[in-house]
Amino acid sequence: ERNEIVLNTGNGISISGNGSTIAGNDIIGNGSGSSNDAGIALDDTADSNMIGLYSDGCTAAEQINVISGNNGNGMYMHTADNNLIAGNYIGVDRIGTKAVANTYHGIFLDFDNQSNIIGTNGDGINDTAERNIIASNSLNGITLSTDELGDDGNTPDNNRISGNTISTNEVNGILDQGNNTIIDSNYITANVVDGIQFGPYADNASVFANLIG
Repeated sequence: ERNEIVLNTGNGISISGNGSTIAGNDIIGNGSGSSNDAGIALDDTADSNMIGLYSDGCTAAEQINVISGNNGNGMYMHTADNNLIAGNYIGVDRIGTKAVANTYHGIFLDFDNQSNIIGTNGDGINDTAERNIIASNSLNGITLSTDELGDDGNTPDNNRISGNTISTNEVNGILDQGNNTIIDSNYITANVVDGIQFGPYADNASVFANLIG
């Protein structure tokens, strides 16, 4: 059965360790309005965690996390590497059609996050089910943020955003200020400002096979 993780004044779920699987949860209405609050927070070298779809014989519907209506970000990541975020509904209801906005970003990667996959791993197995629906959030759908100097030690690096639906967010679909970001095979539509925006410190991004418009 699904867990309901709701109305906590801090994060709904906080992860600072490695190798956890978080799936099949309704994570709604958490946070007190801080830019660091989130439905799910991965912090302090939280590495190699699985957020959403995994393979153990369950159906995709049973594994979906609904991460919506939080008073902060849907997900917040800081110094977190090699995590897979797949098959989540972020900013919408469990059906994926009704807006339930997070008040900040859908997913916020803050400073030094490396080699994370948001969406499909592209192995040809369940790729469609691995997409995240990231929609209707009050700021960007996905933000990769660096410090104001763009220092390499404080910059997201080698992250991949692949195979997601990113739509109707109130600012950009994706704001990339990282290094070596791969953005591919996403459906990016109806965001209020830009589908994809690159900040002044973004470097060496690869963008291909997306449908934007």
